[in-house]
Amino acid sequence: MRSLDDIREEYEFLDGDERYRLLIELGRELDTMPDALKTDATKVRGCSASVWVYPTRLDDGRLHFLADSNAAITK
Repeated sequence: MRSLDDIREEYEFLDGDERYRLLIELGRELDTMPDALKTDATKVRGCSASVWVYPTRLDDGRLHFLADSNAAITK
């Protein structure tokens, strides 16, 4: 997994369309969100795409988010 600093450096180097491609690529690398978590309670309101976000707290106190969308750019 790339570090946040590496991603930021790459993002700043790219132009508009390449930035979108990077974001889509990063979205494809995320953990898969189980369909059972895609409920009305986890659905994000106000998006033109269907977007779900499910937060969890890890044992060390950090937050971890599972997310999914029917649109590649919002993943």
